[in-house]
Amino acid sequence: MPREKIEPGLYTLVCLKAQLKHAKASGDRYISVECKVQGHDAKVWETIMLEGKGKGMGQSKLMGWGFKAGIDPEPHEFIDREVQAHLKYEEWQGEQWLKVDARATRTGGYLLPATYAGDEPPHAPIHKNPQKPAGRPRTLPDRTEPKPADDEDLTPF
Repeated sequence: MPREKIEPGLYTLVCLKAQLKHAKASGDRYISVECKVQGHDAKVWETIMLEGKGKGMGQSKLMGWGFKAGIDPEPHEFIDREVQAHLKYEEWQGEQWLKVDARATRTGGYLLPATYAGDEPPHAPIHKNPQKPAGRPRTLPDRTEPKPADDEDLTPF
């Protein structure tokens, strides 16, 4: 029976299973986490890299789960832990799978408690003059030096 299809958004996840595994190609360690979306018949599977190219994102995800940076938790520490995460659908092998939107926050798609700053998704800048966007102008500024005439010789000697 297919699982419930939910709208992308912010949801509470509860960890059901977690296992320490090794990547087939590189041998790098990672934790595979299986979560239930609280209040729904939907599941999310997450990979948290502990070594290799994905270690930086893995450390961000661990912080989102409430673990200290630089300390690799044991898989059993995830069991029954609740986190809030931004969820979206991604295509994998021709099917749509519910995934944590890792780029939604600085903590790998997870929300930290309000005591931590910087985990909110970016917002559009507020402009003082809504008719003119902030930032550098799209045209070049006026030159202070006069342009040479087309027939003027620019050779310095």
